[in-house]
Amino acid sequence: MRAVAVVAAVLIVAALILAWRLMAPAPIAPAPVESSATSMPATSAANSVLPAPATGIDPRLQQIADAVRTKYADRIHQPDWQIKVLSHLMNLLQQLYPETWRDALATVLQLAFPEQAVALWARLEQWLAYERWLEEVFSVMAFADADQRQQTLWDKRRALFGDDAEVIWAAELKQRAFDDNLAQLDKQSGDVTTKADAYVALVRDTFGDTAFGNQGRLTTQLMGQFVKLESVQAQLREMPPAQQDQVLTEFRRDMGLDDEAVERWSELDQERREHRSIGSEYMARRDALINTLEGEAQQDALWQLQVELFGEDEARFLRNEEQSGVYRFEQQQVIGFD
Repeated sequence: MRAVAVVAAVLIVAALILAWRLMAPAPIAPAPVESSATSMPATSAANSVLPAPATGIDPRLQQIADAVRTKYADRIHQPDWQIKVLSHLMNLLQQLYPETWRDALATVLQLAFPEQAVALWARLEQWLAYERWLEEVFSVMAFADADQRQQTLWDKRRALFGDDAEVIWAAELKQRAFDDNLAQLDKQSGDVTTKADAYVALVRDTFGDTAFGNQGRLTTQLMGQFVKLESVQAQLREMPPAQQDQVLTEFRRDMGLDDEAVERWSELDQERREHRSIGSEYMARRDALINTLEGEAQQDALWQLQVELFGEDEARFLRNEEQSGVYRFEQQQVIGFD
């Protein structure tokens, strides 16, 4: 029986380690900004009291600490990674030790990073204070505009984290700068090809080469942000379909998509173009039915029209949308996106 219990315990520990590794953060941004080791404000570290280590250490905590040290020893000095690791540890240990998670977290820090444990605990207290402020104060504050809201948010971040705030929220700062540059690009003169070249350069300068060619969510999102620009859509709508295809194909190649991916996008563009054409026919025939029929006869005729043009499955979705006041074909198509 003892052997069975030991095996069971080992399996539980292994499962916990696997869960931790699956939960571990994986950045999509370029290499994080370097910072001196745990460079948080000295007053915060001085006032922090790290709970004493437990006399009998739970083997699970030792296993978690070993996994954390192995995975993050070379990054734990970076403020942004400190927050990521502490947040994930906190979430994990709150599930395992709902009543004593703070003591468990203190134990893990002392086991994993004994020389930095006090500073990391101070970082945790900073983060908890920030979250409390967000929930209890910031969430109920009134602001004159978005700029005042951002200024208040950053004033608090700098008060709690000092210069490290710039590192912890580096991705947010980078995204905001990108959005501002994108808005300026939308307002600038120039044809869509010139704008596309400028946009590709902006993406490379902001996110690096990892943003190109992965055909994943980031690249798709970035391509969507460009084609959705009002100035881009205005020019695309003035072009015949063949010219639209040429412009979009060149842009997608510049964003790193290979021939197969570009072909799939071109096929999707054609499908969307055909679907919109059917949608225009539907709206014209629908208006005629609305103007000539009433009541149940009108509803029956609309259903027959929807099934005729879209098939029964999509017709059902279309009917549900219209019953809730949404008419998809009244909305202008975003060429190259939907």
